[in-house]
Amino acid sequence: MNTNIIKLAIEKCKNNAFNKPSYQVDLPMDDLIEYFLRFLNRDKMLEIGKEQAPSAYVYAVFERTPPFQRNNDKWTSVMQSSFVRNVLLGIKPPPLIFYSLSDTKSDCYILDGLQRITALTRFFTDADMEIPFDNNVVLTAKEILENDTFQRMLWNLTMPLRIYQFNSEREAVEHYIEMNDQITHSQDDILKAKKYLETIEG
Repeated sequence: MNTNIIKLAIEKCKNNAFNKPSYQVDLPMDDLIEYFLRFLNRDKMLEIGKEQAPSAYVYAVFERTPPFQRNNDKWTSVMQSSFVRNVLLGIKPPPLIFYSLSDTKSDCYILDGLQRITALTRFFTDADMEIPFDNNVVLTAKEILENDTFQRMLWNLTMPLRIYQFNSEREAVEHYIEMNDQITHSQDDILKAKKYLETIEG
């Protein structure tokens, strides 16, 4: 076997964005949308005011979706409801991934997890969202969020977040493509990112 090829593969494993240092934190579920914005755009969060209802933050959260991202309509409402149910049951989902182009953790963009963020923001803002626990038990988001026992459960649930710092937008887009190509995203989604990459100088 060609040892040079093996060396190149090993070098690729050692030196890629997946192994970059990252800031990791667990976001509390009971104030989740506020915490999204705290890391995505803290100035905007403070401008809106910390005591606002979750719906007040949603537009500002999705403003931090970069143009190379696929749309946030890839999950059906059933998929969104099933994901929220699993979170309430205690599943530990993969970390959401944000990225920054500066030395800060409060001015970020969404790199991975847009469908999950969409499902979670819907849960906190759409009172009629139905969450099926089994065939005979279906509750609305309103019934869950207004129940004292569920509220106490939310205090103990968290959503993992990882934040990477990239030196350029090009690095972020390249990482996004490598992370998703031929895995979770359609070829049209990847083509969108590749076409955006072509517009970036350097």
